[in-house]
Amino acid sequence: MATTDLRNSIRSMSAEERGVALAVTIVMDRIRRLSKEDRDDLFALVKELIGATTDEDRFGICDTMVEILDGRSVSVEPADLTDTSGQPERLQKWVGWVSKKIRDARTEAGLTQEQLAAKTGLPQSHISRIENAKHSPSRTTIEKIAGALGKPVTFFDPS
Repeated sequence: MATTDLRNSIRSMSAEERGVALAVTIVMDRIRRLSKEDRDDLFALVKELIGATTDEDRFGICDTMVEILDGRSVSVEPADLTDTSGQPERLQKWVGWVSKKIRDARTEAGLTQEQLAAKTGLPQSHISRIENAKHSPSRTTIEKIAGALGKPVTFFDPS
């Protein structure tokens, strides 16, 4: 479509339609910027969303999708937790400590990563990256995991 045709098409849209077009453009840009692993997680969540049967499941899946999309700012690159040379020692210790607490609590509860993923609405690969200290969990993720394991958030993150 020529640029002039595109401009005319956009101008003929209602304000609501233009808002939707802008939102879709932003989401597409964010998806392009995701790592393959995060894209795979996001697309797996889309499939889960289609099959979700309760509002609680749908909201949980959407929250996780937003978390994945928000995890990559256009101007900020994510920290590579596998390369600890440039990270503050406190961050390394915190990630390692939280990862161990989550893994220990999950195994103590007798759950597999897949079962914890199902209870939290998070992808199993996301749980794995957290437990292996390759991903720093957000507050929302810690809250979901704590709720699924019947623990207070402070059990995993005393701060």
